[in-house]
Amino acid sequence: MNNENSVIDGMQFSNGRWLASNISPSRHSHDNGSSLKPGSGDGGGGDMLEARVARLESDVEHIKASMSDMKADLKSVTGDVSSMKTDVAVIMQKLDGISSVLSKVPTDDKLNVKFEMINTKISEVKSEVTLQEAKTESKIKDARLHIILWILGLPSLAFALYHAYLLL
Repeated sequence: MNNENSVIDGMQFSNGRWLASNISPSRHSHDNGSSLKPGSGDGGGGDMLEARVARLESDVEHIKASMSDMKADLKSVTGDVSSMKTDVAVIMQKLDGISSVLSKVPTDDKLNVKFEMINTKISEVKSEVTLQEAKTESKIKDARLHIILWILGLPSLAFALYHAYLLL
C-alpha cells in the first residue's frame, strides 16, 4: 500500500495507523444522540451512505490492486531467494574445494623443516666443492712442478748426454 492518507468517516489512515485526531467532539459527546440522526449532515446518517460505500469500494479496489502487486513482488522475491540459495550452494562448494586445497598446503613448520634440509644439503655440497677445489689445486701444483722439472731437467739431461758423447 502506498503512503497515501485516507480519511474515512472522520478517521484518518496514515502510514498504517488510524488517527483519531480529526474527529469532531460532537460525535463523542454524551447528548441525546441527535447529532447521529439521519440527514443531520455529520456523516452519521443515510444521506452520505452511497458516497461512503463508493469510497469504501474504491478503497477495496485499491487494496486488491496493492495485494496483487504484493503477490507479484513476493513471487519475484521468492525467485530471487531461490537463485540466491543456488548461488550460495555453489559458493559453498567452491569454498569447500578451496579449503581442501589449502589443507594440503604445507604449514610453516613443514616448510621450515624443508628449507632447513635444503640449506643443509647446500652446505654439504659447498663443503664437497671446497674439498674438490683443494684437491684440484694440489694436483695442479704437482703438475706444475712436474712440468718445471721436465722443462729444466730434459735440457740438462740432453746437455749431460751430449758432453758424455763428446767425451767418448
